[in-house]
Amino acid sequence: MRVRVDGGPQEPSVLQVSNGLPGADGVDGASAYEIAVAAGFEGSEAEWLASLVGAPGADGRDGTDGVDGAPGTPGEQGPPGVWDGAISKSILIAPATIGSYVIWRAPIVCTVTAVRGYRVGGTGATINATRSGADLLAADLSLSTAATWLSGPGIQGGTLAVGDTLAVAIRNTAGTPTAVTIQVDIQGV
Repeated sequence: MRVRVDGGPQEPSVLQVSNGLPGADGVDGASAYEIAVAAGFEGSEAEWLASLVGAPGADGRDGTDGVDGAPGTPGEQGPPGVWDGAISKSILIAPATIGSYVIWRAPIVCTVTAVRGYRVGGTGATINATRSGADLLAADLSLSTAATWLSGPGIQGGTLAVGDTLAVAIRNTAGTPTAVTIQVDIQGV
């Protein structure tokens, strides 16, 4: 076997070493427990092993987040929700032009409780609200007084089913109103 020895700033030295004959096996040494007893430990080997266990250490820092798993299979469709609150849906139409405007699609069963209108400018306008195309007011609401909130006559067929479309409509105008606001009040069931 050749061994290279670094001699510092001079050239490294190379020594030729020959392998010798194997030696005889040595005597077994003492176990760690036997060394502990020789050093003064008093107790059984099981007690000595238990003495090697220290108090729990502090928690380590959190590791990095793992890779997201594959998406699960979708669950079954739940029953329609129940809502017992009240909301108002409104739209400002400016300039006030004749037409129908979808303002909401019912996510749950609910009831229209009122339709109101407010006109700016002009001499008049008539409005209504519809549920999937059917009028909710028995007669169109006349916005005969400008700058005043007016409420519609009685509601007919005001219960909206899940998915029904709620729309409002300006049916007629007079004297070129500059704006019309229509508000629909809705109550959960």
